[in-house]
Amino acid sequence: MIYQLVGRFHKQGFLCDLWRAGRQYSSVISENVERVQDSIEECAGTSIWRRSAELNMVRTTLQRIHNLHLFAYQIQLVHELKSTDYQERLDHAVRIQKLQRKKLDLLIV
Repeated sequence: MIYQLVGRFHKQGFLCDLWRAGRQYSSVISENVERVQDSIEECAGTSIWRRSAELNMVRTTLQRIHNLHLFAYQIQLVHELKSTDYQERLDHAVRIQKLQRKKLDLLIV
């Protein structure tokens, strides 16, 4: 095993496996990706099992496509921070630290 690793390092210059020209996943094609993306946009909360039945697609194919990070994101509103927000945030952090110290003191005693 060690000799193989040393030989691979001398031959390639690194230890990682080389890229293999094997059979690619033919199921992850743009048409299927679009179908899954449309389905996610329609109802993001549907499970992979149910979505695979709805799209008449094998579950593992759907998981491979889903692993491409096709998630429906919800838009969130962001508001501008005011000058008082910084002080409130600091006060809250100090309160949390004090509570943690009290809990630690109780555990030590």
